[in-house]
Amino acid sequence: MLEGAFDPLKECTITFDEIRRFIREVLQYSPLGGQTHCVHGCGFWADGKLQAHYEDVGRHNAVDKVIGAILLGKITARGAIYTTGRLTSDMVLKCARIGIPIVMSRTAPSSLGLAIARRAGVTLAAYARPDRVNVFHAPERIIRDGA
Repeated sequence: MLEGAFDPLKECTITFDEIRRFIREVLQYSPLGGQTHCVHGCGFWADGKLQAHYEDVGRHNAVDKVIGAILLGKITARGAIYTTGRLTSDMVLKCARIGIPIVMSRTAPSSLGLAIARRAGVTLAAYARPDRVNVFHAPERIIRDGA
């Protein structure tokens, strides 16, 4: 990571059990995604529970709503964000710049999104489902249950 490129992340960890609950809660929060197949959901997990959930037809907009809640002081950046949309470079960059240490998606990251996560030290996880998750960078923030 280049010195001074990003502010320090708001450190935290998340267990596999928390990931399981987090993803289930985001996906069950609203039936709109399943009913329409055109609405993206995005949630934020901190302190062992779902802190915020937003939806939008644009995956970027759903993430921006969570970031807006952080900027407005409604939630802290010290947690994990999960989106149903693909992790593009600008989405990962926004999360890194605001200090979110764990960024997860139901689908794939872009190659530039992965490069930004590496440079910023963000834990990047994709293909996240309640029963599995692929961690592409900084796996130390995701800990085994009971560890």
